[in-house]
Amino acid sequence: MINLNEINAADVFKKRSNVMVALIILTGLIISLRILAMSNAAIGSIQEKIRENQKTQGILANLDSIAKTYSQYQQKIFFTKDSAKIVDMINEWAQASGVEIISLRPLSSNGSDIFLRIPIELEAVSDYYNLGQFLGRIESYEGFMEVVSLRVSKPRSRPGQENNESSMMNFNLSLNVLSLKNLELNKRLSQIK
Repeated sequence: MINLNEINAADVFKKRSNVMVALIILTGLIISLRILAMSNAAIGSIQEKIRENQKTQGILANLDSIAKTYSQYQQKIFFTKDSAKIVDMINEWAQASGVEIISLRPLSSNGSDIFLRIPIELEAVSDYYNLGQFLGRIESYEGFMEVVSLRVSKPRSRPGQENNESSMMNFNLSLNVLSLKNLELNKRLSQIK
């Protein structure tokens, strides 16, 4: 049996204080562990958002690079509706080079949903020097135009024309011009900036 006279109130109070301190420490430890777990979850979420943001920034940087490259070429690209502009440019180059165009005709085009290859056949009369200047203008043009073939022959004599110009020759020239078919694509690409 427990003798109540032997129980010292001070000892009981000390033991009770120790139990309270232990409970307070245990409660603090549980709260700390919960806060740590929540912090780790928040840190993981933030790290995932940072990775996603880095991927997004990489994609945006890539799109920006594509848009800059596109804008550099945008002025050099013909559009399907610009076929008259192509013919006018070739005529201007011929006149500036001293080349007489006999015929100039765009042929049936082919390509994809976006790009179109427009073959152009040209027949003209010129001497070697002027032909070289004309071809130089075509080849130095920064747009998407290429000389596919060139055939040179003696000029045909025309009625009423003397054939005393021995340096003159006929030439047939085949060109390919690359043009954008889809104007909607051009609008979308222009908006990526």
